[in-house]
Amino acid sequence: TKRKILVPVDFSIQSDLALEYARHLATRMDAMISCIYVIEKQGVLEHKLRREAENKLSERVNLILNKDEKVPFELIITSGITHQKVLEKSIDLKVQIIIIGRSNSSLKRTTRIGSNTNKIVSRSLVPVIVVNKQSIGKRNHLIFPLDLETPYSEKLISAMDVALLLGAFVSVIAVVDKEKSSLRPVYLSKLKEIERSFSEQNVVCDTHLIENQTTISSEILTYSARIEFGIILLMTHQEKKSNRPYIGMIETEVLARTEVPVLFLNPRNTVRLSMYKSNQYNLPAYPSGIPLEDQFI
Repeated sequence: TKRKILVPVDFSIQSDLALEYARHLATRMDAMISCIYVIEKQGVLEHKLRREAENKLSERVNLILNKDEKVPFELIITSGITHQKVLEKSIDLKVQIIIIGRSNSSLKRTTRIGSNTNKIVSRSLVPVIVVNKQSIGKRNHLIFPLDLETPYSEKLISAMDVALLLGAFVSVIAVVDKEKSSLRPVYLSKLKEIERSFSEQNVVCDTHLIENQTTISSEILTYSARIEFGIILLMTHQEKKSNRPYIGMIETEVLARTEVPVLFLNPRNTVRLSMYKSNQYNLPAYPSGIPLEDQFI
C-alpha cells in the first residue's frame, strides 16, 4: 500500500506552503498526497460551492504539485466541521502524516484549543507537521526536546517511529536548570542510554545537555535556529482526569515563535507506523479506556 500524506487546503498562502512541503516530502517518501477541502457552509448552496471548489482545488493543486516532477495526488471535497473531517479522513485513508500550513489564528498563546490547527494537532492519531515556510533538505533533522525527569519511554518509541518514517537524523536535547548541575552525570548517563536505544533501531542520533539560561522554550528555539532543515519534534499532552487533549504551554510557545517546521506527536495516541516493525514494541494502537469517537469531540 502506498504511503499517504494528508494536506488540508483552504486556498490560503499557508496551505500553499503546506502543499509545497508535502510535495518534497512525498517525493522522498514515495508517497501519495491526499488534498482535502472542507465546505463548512451547508444548505441550498452546497452543490454550487462543491462544484466551484472542485475546479479551484484541481487548478491550485495541479499548479503546485506538478512543478518539477509529478507527484501522485487525490482530491477530496467534503462538508462539515473542518478539524473533524480532517481527523476522520486521516483514519479512513490510513495516512502516515498530516501537513498543515500555520496561520495567524494558530498562534494563540494558550493551552486551550482555539483553532482548527490546534484541534487537529492535539487530537490527531498520526504525526502532524505544521509549517510556515518552505524548508526541506536532502535529509530531515529532527530536534527532539526531552524532559529527563519524567517518564519518556513511550515518547522515545514514538520518536523512533517517525524518524524511521522520515529517514531522519535525531538530535535529542535536554534542557536542565543550572541549580541541578550536581545531577549532570545522571543526565549524561541517561542521554547515552537514549543514543543506544535509537542506534538499536538503526536511527542515527546524538544528544545534547543544555543548561537553561532563559526559558525552556527559548533554549529550544535557540538550538533549532542553528540547525539547517531542522524539524522540531514535540509531544502533545492529555489530561489524566478528563482525557481531554491539549497542547502544553512550552509547545504552544515554540509553535508561536519558531520559523522551523514543528512535528507534533501524541505518544499515547499515535498510530503505530505499520511499515516499520509495528509489533516490535508490543504497544496498543489506541489508548485503553478512550473511545476513538471521543477524539473528535
